[in-house]
Amino acid sequence: MIEVTTKSGFHCMVDPRILDDWDVIEALADSADANMAIQSRGNVEVMQKVFGQEGLQALKKHVRDKNGFISTTLMIKELTDVLIACGNAGKKS
Repeated sequence: MIEVTTKSGFHCMVDPRILDDWDVIEALADSADANMAIQSRGNVEVMQKVFGQEGLQALKKHVRDKNGFISTTLMIKELTDVLIACGNAGKKS
């Protein structure tokens, strides 16, 4: 756990995995905080465009660990691998 104190003095303990949690990214994309929503929405929209809704659900299922955690790092890695593979396939044709 990470001990956090905000500028206003609020103290809490946060699971460090939250910083790498895809479900949090999706939730932030729907949030009212414009800055966080824009950045998160961009990630979610790219994934939806590349994989489609059904493919994105399949990727999330593939990446989800036994505790239900979806790593943002792994989601981005998979996206990167797919885009590289597509680029390499284009070079071969």
